[in-house]
Amino acid sequence: MNGKNMASWYDLVISCPACIAQNRGRPAPSHWYHADCGGMLKVSDEARLKCSKFFCGRDAHFSNWRWGCPQHGDSTQSGYYQNTNSTSVAAEISVSASMVSKAGKKWLMKFLDELGEW
Repeated sequence: MNGKNMASWYDLVISCPACIAQNRGRPAPSHWYHADCGGMLKVSDEARLKCSKFFCGRDAHFSNWRWGCPQHGDSTQSGYYQNTNSTSVAAEISVSASMVSKAGKKWLMKFLDELGEW
């Protein structure tokens, strides 16, 4: 496989997309971590997220993840981890200065295309 077909991965630094989808405001952007193992999440131009911990490595399309942040309450409560939608994710990734400045416009355009509608 040549380098042109490989996904480009970056640390995920965004506001909580579930809060944005539910009109609860835009919390401060932060790094995101996999609740199952604590590994930092990475995002690709293929609209996939993966856990960076070697022994975990969960890798799935953005639409298959749920989100938890302090605005959702206590992480032990039912309903803490919540869904989002493609519109909210697209808006947040697009305005994330950290993501766009590191990844660039070409990365962003591919990400948005791969994100799809859900």
